[in-house]
Amino acid sequence: METADAEAFLRTIRGEPYDDAPRLVFADWLEEHGQPERAEFIRLQCELANLSPYSPRRPALEKRQKQLWRQHKSLWRASLPSKVRACDFHRGFAHPYRLQLSARQFLTFPDHCFDAAPLWGVRFHLANSDALRELVHSPRLAYIASLDISAKNVDGDLLRQLVASPYLANLVGLGIDVHPFTTEHVQALAASPHFVRLRKLAITCSPIGPEVAEAIAASPHLAELESLELNHCGIGDAGLRAITESHYLTKLRELKLHQNGLSTDSARALMGGTHLKRLAVLRLYCNHLGDDGARALAIAPGMERLTDLDLGYNRIGPDGARALAQSRYLSHLEHLFLGGNRFTEDSTALLALRSRFNGRVIV
Repeated sequence: METADAEAFLRTIRGEPYDDAPRLVFADWLEEHGQPERAEFIRLQCELANLSPYSPRRPALEKRQKQLWRQHKSLWRASLPSKVRACDFHRGFAHPYRLQLSARQFLTFPDHCFDAAPLWGVRFHLANSDALRELVHSPRLAYIASLDISAKNVDGDLLRQLVASPYLANLVGLGIDVHPFTTEHVQALAASPHFVRLRKLAITCSPIGPEVAEAIAASPHLAELESLELNHCGIGDAGLRAITESHYLTKLRELKLHQNGLSTDSARALMGGTHLKRLAVLRLYCNHLGDDGARALAIAPGMERLTDLDLGYNRIGPDGARALAQSRYLSHLEHLFLGGNRFTEDSTALLALRSRFNGRVIV
């Protein structure tokens, strides 16, 4: 009977993977059935998952969590299915993360693997359209919290169906490195009502144009995004303006726009972006900001929260470098990357940067 009861609890948790209540009810049941340490561990991890990083309670809770894990991890892992036995735990349960699998491997895992591990982080490299076809209509996609897909030359219609799949409703992270990935695919993703949990979106594709950013910026379903990464998408200045003017992307803490043809106008758009006040990470590697762009960022009040700024390979010369060194708003930077720019032979600019940022700047 006890085994049947435990399995019923696990099925409930699997069906409501983001709700802590079933996990905490299960913890109470475990305590009543002679497993107080396991119960305490579930409660601790659930509390930590919802606790501010700056809470004064966090150090003591983390210390106790580590103590319980050291003492009992071998026992707790021993009861798990072999395919998830080596995983770390999150919110009290095994959490397979960044597993590199084929579609066939994932789809043939025994059901009890998903009872033991309610949410998964999976990387799929899809070698052909047949692999994609197997995934598109699978309810097992609902077990995935973080999904990374890479593929070349797959069927475009199947890809559109995948990014609009209702089974992806539990995703909090989605990475796409697919060629071809078209405007139609981006629009299907942005129009899907199933991405309301999504916190992190990363797209790498052949240059499309500003439509990529415009579709994302106009989507009410992506309003919870905290991290947006668009690599080599060709969004240009118009695409960045759409992001900075979006009424939905107000929670962004990370914006990464590598190789997108951004110019000085993009830096000015960031300077005036009223919805980007939370930004802590800004990476604009390999664009065309130049000295004027560097100066615009240096005097932008919206940059005052930044801890990580990447302006590598942006045609920045000595004037732009000095402007960054003199900025009153970049006082919280922990990492500044300026490699590949045009000021490295200017000793005055280098001295100004190193005096201001010390070892936090890489040139």
